[in-house]
Amino acid sequence: MLNLEDQYQENKNNFEEINNNLEKLGDISYTPIKKDDKNDGKLPFMTKLIIFLCGFSYTGFLLLQLIWLIILGNIFEDKNAANVAILTGTYLTLFVIMIAFAIKNKKYFLSKIKDPTKYLYGLLFGVVTIGIEIIVSYIIQSICPSDVNANQQTVIDFTTSYPTLMFFITVLVGPLCEEFTYRVGLYELLKEKNETLAFILTSIIFAFIHIQFTDTTFLAEITALPVYLTIGFCLTYGYKLYGLPCSYVAHAFLNLISFLSIFAQI
Repeated sequence: MLNLEDQYQENKNNFEEINNNLEKLGDISYTPIKKDDKNDGKLPFMTKLIIFLCGFSYTGFLLLQLIWLIILGNIFEDKNAANVAILTGTYLTLFVIMIAFAIKNKKYFLSKIKDPTKYLYGLLFGVVTIGIEIIVSYIIQSICPSDVNANQQTVIDFTTSYPTLMFFITVLVGPLCEEFTYRVGLYELLKEKNETLAFILTSIIFAFIHIQFTDTTFLAEITALPVYLTIGFCLTYGYKLYGLPCSYVAHAFLNLISFLSIFAQI
């Protein structure tokens, strides 16, 4: 058993050791870890909402068309030339807006687009989607033959008249703007509430923006709707699995095949 003097000396040594350790800790500079304000794994709610509203056919896209109509409406005498110019201006403006959002949220988008395999999956999804589209279209036309719908007829008319410009718009710029609008914007926005509902509504809304219900083309629009629904579901599923690179490449590939088929039929 320790006597009082030894016990006192042991307590003193322990106290000095603790005091020395505290002094060492005091010499260490402490830098608090700051949490990044931007969540790299998730876009802010308002960002997704604004992206969708900017590109949606009946909000931002329509407003941009009206602006370009005011700017270019009296410049061109030919109606088709004026419409192509307005369409080009609208898509280019929307493209700049979407790229601006991508730059502002570059950490989020860079994390989503840097995997090269996602682009290969996009090409695969494009091929598969075309196969399904051909089957659906064949079945629909066998049951109820009809002409091409108004959207496709417009694309055909513009492409045959201005092929270089329409290639740039329909194959490169247009698919990117639409994928930002309906997959990055609408799907991601609705997914916060219900992923299944987001998948269904995004695909349906995407299909209906390509439909124009008019008296002269009603049958053509109805028969075209299942085809656009098929494309919408396939692109949304590709986005769900592999993100923007997949859905964009698949969308661009679909439009490229459609673009080339127009000239093959001339």
